[in-house]
Amino acid sequence: MQTLTPRLLKVGQAAQYLATSDKTIRRLVLTGELPFLQRFRGTHSPFLFDIKDLDIWVEAHKILPLTT
Repeated sequence: MQTLTPRLLKVGQAAQYLATSDKTIRRLVLTGELPFLQRFRGTHSPFLFDIKDLDIWVEAHKILPLTT
């Protein structure tokens, strides 16, 4: 049986996906560097992250090897 990977991730899941901390994810949101979806009122975390946006963020922040 195939397991589905969720497309929308909570703060902790996004942090784990990017190998960083919850605090860093929140900082990226507050500085406008990371797009997010707003969750419904009354939920624990106000942010959801589209895994496609996280992949785009990774690609945009890659450092290419220096050529000599």
